[in-house]
Amino acid sequence: ECAGIVEDDWVPLFPTSSACCTTTIPWVDLQLCESNSDSSSTGTQKYYAVNPGGKCMKDCDPGSSSGPAECGRVTDLSTVLFDTISECCTLGQNWVDERFCTSRSVGTYSGGWFVDSGTNSKCVKDCASGVGDPLCANVDSPSSPIYETAEECCREKLSWVGLNRCVHASEGTTGEW
Repeated sequence: ECAGIVEDDWVPLFPTSSACCTTTIPWVDLQLCESNSDSSSTGTQKYYAVNPGGKCMKDCDPGSSSGPAECGRVTDLSTVLFDTISECCTLGQNWVDERFCTSRSVGTYSGGWFVDSGTNSKCVKDCASGVGDPLCANVDSPSSPIYETAEECCREKLSWVGLNRCVHASEGTTGEW
């Protein structure tokens, strides 16, 4: 992008944005620097951690249809970029449950199970609450562990309740306790 005429002879000029980026600000991700230096760029198409929120977004123009991830342009040049959502969640959001981060990064729910903090005696499903499924709830904290099944959640987090009692309460079924 043209910003005028350089009148000071001490200002270094570079043949490309890449040369400028690597010479003057080498600590900035090269693709991010090049992308932000080009007014026609639509972003790096890489992922970055969003806090608070516990998710990752794609560095692309908002509203563009470039996959399932939400788009937003990176403006902070100290932002770390990742090639995949998985890598971003594992390395950039290491305090967040990976299932939570991965699902929220693509605008969905994990479908896994977590401890119901309201009762602390059953597990509930991570899915859209209030849309007909009484087993669904919203995860209270992005760092709450999410498990594949109600049984696994009960066994790992609520062993004091009793496995059968916890599973039946979690799944909304009746059975022998």
